[in-house]
Amino acid sequence: MRQLTKYMYDNENRNDWLKHLEYSHINNDKLNVLTIKDGLCLPDQNLLNGGFNGGVYDKDNNPVYSSYQRNSADTATKLLNKTDLSNIDYIDKKVVYLGQYRVHYGSFLIDSIARLWYTLDNPEKYEYIYLSTQSILGTNLHKSAIDFLSLLGINENQVSIITRPTRFKKIIIPDLSYIPLVDYHQEYLDIIKKVVSNIKVKDLETYDKIYFSRSKFSKETKSDFGEIFIDRLFEENDYKIIYPEEHTLEEQIYYVDNCKVFASVGGSCAHNIIFSFAKPKTIIINRMNGYQFHQWFLDEMAGVEPITYVDAYIEPYKFLGETGVTGPFLFWLNKNVKEFAKDNNMILPNISIFEKIYWFSKYTFYFIKSILYRIKKRILNR
Repeated sequence: MRQLTKYMYDNENRNDWLKHLEYSHINNDKLNVLTIKDGLCLPDQNLLNGGFNGGVYDKDNNPVYSSYQRNSADTATKLLNKTDLSNIDYIDKKVVYLGQYRVHYGSFLIDSIARLWYTLDNPEKYEYIYLSTQSILGTNLHKSAIDFLSLLGINENQVSIITRPTRFKKIIIPDLSYIPLVDYHQEYLDIIKKVVSNIKVKDLETYDKIYFSRSKFSKETKSDFGEIFIDRLFEENDYKIIYPEEHTLEEQIYYVDNCKVFASVGGSCAHNIIFSFAKPKTIIINRMNGYQFHQWFLDEMAGVEPITYVDAYIEPYKFLGETGVTGPFLFWLNKNVKEFAKDNNMILPNISIFEKIYWFSKYTFYFIKSILYRIKKRILNR
């Protein structure tokens, strides 16, 4: 057990991962499909707090519980009562309900594809609907979602995102083939397999060892600082650095499915392991304390557990408050990284004191800014 957690801090995240490894989370029960006539789709419409409110109601406005995700069933009645039902759109169509849609690549893989098993044999036959859960970020499919669906044989024009109360003549509701943090079915992997089998990348060089980095993306989000240290560690030890935003989804999948060692910063980048059927040696560089549970399930489904986790972050101002899931995060060549490098005969990069001061100062500025923002938010919400 010590070998598994050698490069991890002794904290709740580590202990929960070890518990996760104790048993399989596959569910072999048969998945079902409901057909609802004159079903009402209610997106959250920003009427309630939280990101996963909304679902389908029958013709008498009773919640159809198999349509809900995460804890959204708990707020089904409350959402209905807050909704103006005097002005509902009616669409005379039969549609396949795909559940919640969030404008985020990682969340799309986790929350928005698990009902697609139902149409794999004939995807072009159907029209599909999502419920918007992040209308503030836009109501169109993002590029990666479009590319993913296209690889299944689903055209962007077949998919609608519902942003207001809408009743359909007939709604087909397939069960979820993956329920985050609970279990998964073989049908979820069938979806992934079909996507991978339809990859048609040509003339793209493959690499035995790759590292998926957020460092370029983070310059825009101001959430991660110092990942350049990690980039250099892998680059100087013959890993190809992949910046996902510079590649199509097909190219990303192709890289992951054709490598022998897959290393990645934690988060959506690392979720790409689900597309590898070669079962590469997998290394995840943790950038924060906690919030890794989605990755555990994807690693299990990809058949690569147990993997190597390296806690490559430090929390110099932890006494001022916990770092939230939005950061900022500070990568460092800490004792975990150094021990990992030593055990794998890797050369540590030469990083000057001036670079360390630069990244530390940038992190400090945005950490203080985030603390002030949270204080301001609390005051305004009183």
